[in-house]
Amino acid sequence: MKVTVRTEVDAVKLAQRKLLKPAWYPGRITEALEKVAQRSGKDTIELSVTVEDRSLRTWLSDAERGAALMRHCCQACGDEVFQRYEAGEVGQDDFPGHDVEVKIGIQKGNRAFPGDRNIIEDFRAPADSRVVNLRAG
Repeated sequence: MKVTVRTEVDAVKLAQRKLLKPAWYPGRITEALEKVAQRSGKDTIELSVTVEDRSLRTWLSDAERGAALMRHCCQACGDEVFQRYEAGEVGQDDFPGHDVEVKIGIQKGNRAFPGDRNIIEDFRAPADSRVVNLRAG
């Protein structure tokens, strides 16, 4: 493997994580994986979402606290996924490849996860939803 030689100062500076400011950002869901949550034992879908130059993860579940996030993500992914949601069944194959907008927030660090980090707080459909006017003007 070829490596880029850097000074200690440059290497440390580049390794520092810069947080995104809280706001809405365009993103793309790149991966989804169904799994069982370690703490609750409930079914979840772990999403990887590319936002700017980074990949953020979030988890969709049927838990009451996650109800809005699940619904909004399904809406943001379009009619087909939202219809599956309304039918009561979505899966990992429904999400990858969808362009969405995500509301980024900052979660303060704690003992388990020292240092602040960006989190996905909400989803919505992209602003340029590519609606095409088929009427002749």
